[in-house]
Amino acid sequence: MPEAGGTLLGKLLVEDGSGVVEYLTLPGKGDRQSRFGFFRSRRHQREGLRYWQANDETGVYLGLWHTHPEATPKPSSVDLADWRRAVSEDVYHGKGIIFVIVGTDSIGFWHGGANQQLCHLGHLKHQNQEVGGV
Repeated sequence: MPEAGGTLLGKLLVEDGSGVVEYLTLPGKGDRQSRFGFFRSRRHQREGLRYWQANDETGVYLGLWHTHPEATPKPSSVDLADWRRAVSEDVYHGKGIIFVIVGTDSIGFWHGGANQQLCHLGHLKHQNQEVGGV
């Protein structure tokens, strides 16, 4: 299967600044997918804007997700370059962005911000069940 990806959208909690992912964009028209790569089209940005508007301008962009054809996913040099671009150019409201890579056996989580070093938050095993064709 080709790689897939999208954006993570949700709410920031006022109490502690943490975020809650409520919605994610899925691959679709305009995206480019291959066995070892995924390119997000501008459609994901438009979906994020619609999400923000539908949630009384409180829904925010929290991060990016994509798949990897490996059991315990780790970011490639292409991923790291994309993440550096995202934290320096994307508009986000929290202290940083969450990056998620869904592997064949586990899901990896990272966090980074404009003035922060990328931090690996850990991996969670999953049941390897396809969700929404992803």
